[in-house]
Amino acid sequence: MIGVAGLGPNSEPTPCNCAYSIDPRHWGSGYAFEAMGAFFEYFMRKFNLSVVEADHFDDNPASGAVLRKLRLQELG
Repeated sequence: MIGVAGLGPNSEPTPCNCAYSIDPRHWGSGYAFEAMGAFFEYFMRKFNLSVVEADHFDDNPASGAVLRKLRLQELG
């Protein structure tokens, strides 16, 4: 297994929260972007979502770069 992705419900009106993890041996291979792009496309359509939340740890700027590349808006 290279990684996992998930989407968890939050209480209304808060959007769903997504999370992903990639095995460090595969970091920098583009798998996070590729997988999360497909993940978002599928689940946004399947659950009729217009907004999801995601975040990353401050010591993991690469995950922030993936989220920006996926066109998620940075809020803080």
